[in-house]
Formats: sequence, C-alpha cells, structure tokens
Amino acid sequence: MKREELMALLEETRELLIRALLLKAGKGVETAPACVRTAAKRGEKILMRMTELLRQRREDCDYNAGVGLLLGSLAAELEEIL
Repeated sequence: MKREELMALLEETRELLIRALLLKAGKGVETAPACVRTAAKRGEKILMRMTELLRQRREDCDYNAGVGLLLGSLAAELEEIL
C-alpha cells in the first residue's frame, strides 16, 4: 500500500466513524451503510477515541514514516481502545 492510499483509507474510515457518532446522536441518515450502523453500536467514547486516533495517523502520513510502521502502530492502538 502506498502512503497516499493509506491517507485516503484513514480519512474515509474516520468519516464513517463520524457518521456513526451522528447516527448515535440521532442526527444520522437512516440509509447509513451497515458498517456505520454497526460502529454506532459502540460507545461514544470509543468512537471518539478511534476518530482521534485515525486523525493522528493521517497527520503522521505527512511525515516520512513508513506505511508498515503506521499500520502496526494503528493496529496496536486500536486493540487497546477496543
């Protein structure tokens, strides 16, 4: 995976989590994708921590960190959150 692809994936996933938070708050679209509805079953605190983590890793892509290192870090931190 190239860094640009990772950046797009992180941003897309973050947007899905934001949609899940909106859905949880009653402001989401009823036609939300299944992945958004599933994510909305998580607690708000977890969704917010995941959203922030994805934002941080997306910013890390702007530096010279390797994709493997970023993904490994992301996996470890997501495991802690979940």
